[in-house]
Amino acid sequence: MTYGGKLCLKKILLAISLLTITVSTFADWVDFDKDSEKTYYSDPARWIVKDRNNQIATVWIKSVIHTDLTKDGYGVGDHQLVQFSINCQEQTNAMVSVFAYKKGSLDNSYTEKYLKYEPLIPDSRGELVASVACASLFDE
Repeated sequence: MTYGGKLCLKKILLAISLLTITVSTFADWVDFDKDSEKTYYSDPARWIVKDRNNQIATVWIKSVIHTDLTKDGYGVGDHQLVQFSINCQEQTNAMVSVFAYKKGSLDNSYTEKYLKYEPLIPDSRGELVASVACASLFDE
């Protein structure tokens, strides 16, 4: 199987597993991707419908450093939480907020004053999470 085929299969399996997760009241972060430095998670219990008619939702992505390659002051175990607003009808998203944690404490944060929606990038982590979240929240 080629790398592209394995990646596609991985995405399909992730979509199926995320859709079958029982929603709980506690954070239940599910890993959906990993690169040479970070592991990426999303929590389906924190996918929130903001506007059902226009199919707009918010999701959280958590990235945790497992190998410190960047040497930017953040190390293994440090993480970021990023909230995105997704327009499922338009296939666009906008970053809402970013929270960076260092050694378990909030180190830095930023919240957009005005949301700037941009197209979801094909074959990206954002497109993967958006497609699963949109299907889960809006498909009947």
